[in-house]
Amino acid sequence: MPDATDREPDDALARRWGDVAGKEDLAAFRKAGFGHRSGFGARPAVLVIDITRGWVEPRFPKGGEHALPVVSAIARLLKAARQADVPVLFFRGNLRSEIDAGARLRKSTAVLDPLMLEATAREWPDEIAPLPHETIIEKAKSSPFFETPLRSTLTFLGVDTVILTGLSTSGCIQAAALDAASCNLRVIVPEECVGDRAPRLHRYALFNIHMRYGDVLPAAEVEASLARLVRRKIASDHAAE
Repeated sequence: MPDATDREPDDALARRWGDVAGKEDLAAFRKAGFGHRSGFGARPAVLVIDITRGWVEPRFPKGGEHALPVVSAIARLLKAARQADVPVLFFRGNLRSEIDAGARLRKSTAVLDPLMLEATAREWPDEIAPLPHETIIEKAKSSPFFETPLRSTLTFLGVDTVILTGLSTSGCIQAAALDAASCNLRVIVPEECVGDRAPRLHRYALFNIHMRYGDVLPAAEVEASLARLVRRKIASDHAAE
């Protein structure tokens, strides 16, 4: 059970989230018991969600300048994750028809835009391309958990913590955070490793995730946690010699 030691001070929350949540908002979340830290578990995995060229490059209807720094931040995080031998799983949409798109087509004409259906739109930027042994999962809806093999894959790998990266914060990332928490997984979101075309929605989604589902942390802090895994592994290997 959470206790007072894993709860951020009210003034720290106000400084961090005051641009999207007023005093009354924060007080209401506090009264309801939200805002405790989840922390890292023993076995994390990194999920790279919808960070393909179609969501990144400005020439595509869903791409934009907001995504470019996210790619760079994810590249740094992946380097740390791979050094720590942490599983990395990649996700991308696989929509080809109105049947695939389903109800989403009623909300966005870009879902089946011809540019988004190009093969290049489904490729990953070179900086974060999957390695040959890394898992690629295709999804038709916002959450990478919805009707995909993700949950069973995480169970097989013994994962207890998911580090969420990619696009968009107010859409697929928030949906992933909700579903991951619903699966009793710890949720970590490196703040620089997610992005959204709408800055205000990006900030509110981060606040909502941080209060309800997991921990939104600076990417450097997440990378430092991964580096500690490397040091523990080295120490364990030396002890076994």
